[in-house]
Amino acid sequence: MRRPTWRGDRRDAAPDAARRPVRQGRRTRRSGRRDARSGRPTASSDPERTPGCRGHGEAAAPQRALPGDVLDTPSAAWRRADAVLDAADGISGASVHPHQRNPSRMLDLVLILLAGIAGGLANALAGGGSLLTFPAFLAAGLPPVTANATNAVAAWPGHVVAAWAERERVPALLAAHRAEFLRMAAGGLVGALLLLAGGDRVFLPLVPPLLGLATLAFALRRHLARGARALAHPVPGLLLALYGGYFGAGLGVMVMAWVAAREPGLAPAEANLRKNLLATSATTAGILLLVAAGTVDWPAALVGLAGAVLGGWLGGRAARLLPPAWIGRIVIATGTLLTLGYAHRIYL
Repeated sequence: MRRPTWRGDRRDAAPDAARRPVRQGRRTRRSGRRDARSGRPTASSDPERTPGCRGHGEAAAPQRALPGDVLDTPSAAWRRADAVLDAADGISGASVHPHQRNPSRMLDLVLILLAGIAGGLANALAGGGSLLTFPAFLAAGLPPVTANATNAVAAWPGHVVAAWAERERVPALLAAHRAEFLRMAAGGLVGALLLLAGGDRVFLPLVPPLLGLATLAFALRRHLARGARALAHPVPGLLLALYGGYFGAGLGVMVMAWVAAREPGLAPAEANLRKNLLATSATTAGILLLVAAGTVDWPAALVGLAGAVLGGWLGGRAARLLPPAWIGRIVIATGTLLTLGYAHRIYL
């Protein structure tokens, strides 16, 4: 192969007009060299890109966009959807893209711990703790799907502990409603598959309606349990299982309403136990898949779990001092404000 001839080189005696033009589309071993990391031609080895090199100044053919160029330029719709994380960053005072941050930073972990305490306190007194913890994982800089999976792992022991409290009745209930629990587990698995298949670009624009649905279900929890006779059909159960594997916030309230609508005369204690087992079936199947896929941030999940345990203990101690109605109103107001804030950032 001939050495590229530079202007000013003494061995270059021929004028520019006599030089043989470089054919477009033809690559030699030297001119076709690409950078190992970006995949693009290096400036020192591409005659059309190197100033003063042979072929410089000639009209270059239109270059096709390389795969790296496509990935480096997100669509306008994704940029609008990605702006929701600015609202989450506003909670922690940060403005860095979530994919460039790690929640192992001390301030992020403190934020998650405080949100876990608030969520555990809310669950112990009124419920709806996931409406407080999921936005905190987003504010800590986690990508949306990772924040959702981490929040599910941090909230999962609450369902298990609630069912373990009445473990002597669990075997008989599992034997009597085995098909129902299997359907919930299958639905939770499918929901987690949909979450992984869609990724951040599909899940992030759905955050406002999902948060709004969970907030509405929590606000109407007593009315749903008394008057929603349409929930008695098995189809809502499958939809709830899909929801539990995909997002899961407010799942316990929705499942409780479904159980009460199917069997109005069921004792409250048994209805609550069945609710815990059904929610555990859906979330466990989904969590196992999310853990196997590596989407859980374990430091953040463990800190959130520790905060939830501490908040639950504080809630049990403060049950006589803090009226559950006040806690419920705080959860509803927080969920509403977060829903409106995320919707404004994404859609406007």
